[in-house]
Amino acid sequence: LLLFVYESDASPIDTFDLGPPNTDVTVHSAISTAELPNTTNTDLAHVMKLEQQPLTTCWPGRVLYLMASNFSDKQKWVACLEAAVKSIQRKDTIVRTGMFSKTLLELEGSRRLELNCSFALCKELVLLGADEGLFCVNLYHGTHAIITQLTGFKCVHQIVYISSLNLIILITGRERSVVTIDKRMIHSRIDQANSAAKEETNPIPHTVIEGIVGCTVMDASKCHGGSYMVVGMADRVLLMKYNSEMKSFCLRKILLTRGITL
Repeated sequence: LLLFVYESDASPIDTFDLGPPNTDVTVHSAISTAELPNTTNTDLAHVMKLEQQPLTTCWPGRVLYLMASNFSDKQKWVACLEAAVKSIQRKDTIVRTGMFSKTLLELEGSRRLELNCSFALCKELVLLGADEGLFCVNLYHGTHAIITQLTGFKCVHQIVYISSLNLIILITGRERSVVTIDKRMIHSRIDQANSAAKEETNPIPHTVIEGIVGCTVMDASKCHGGSYMVVGMADRVLLMKYNSEMKSFCLRKILLTRGITL
């Protein structure tokens, strides 16, 4: 789309690409007063908006507002622009569909797991928390990868990683207790299992945090120089801080709630 001030101008003052790669383009016919607060309501009825929204990057999109001389002209412009954008995007259907659909892992038959959560352990390895336990898969092996079970854990409901301590934290078992694992130990056990061509590792050492039963959700992060964990339970929320001397999370505060914490 080329924009000129006058029909006789030799070059445009601006351009707007209606079909940039890896980008959604949308034509908006209705503009709210919040978007253009300095525009009168009578003029706002004649304004349309073109918007570019990148699909594959975090770069900001672009917005262009246009005002027609009257409402009838605006309707014609909107119809023409929508038709042009639709025609361009139709030719790009295969590329656009491919960006949204990619199968990382297929679990069928005896390999099927009831998955609850996942965590990217590194560029190649992903932890899978399932009703059957804790597993690890190497994505570079594709859909037919051999899944390695990390022995020592029953049902795994949630996986959280706190980088300041290099700890993996799990909600596990029917009792929904909380345990911590040194991330380096997981890597070590997986390497041992792979070198021996085993489908499961030796038992992985872990620490059970005392006093937590029935955890529904939890999270952990570093804040003000300390490492904290928040644990949600049926009727309370626990705030815990990591004690480097005891090498464990210790209770700092209890907040009572009126219902289940999700």
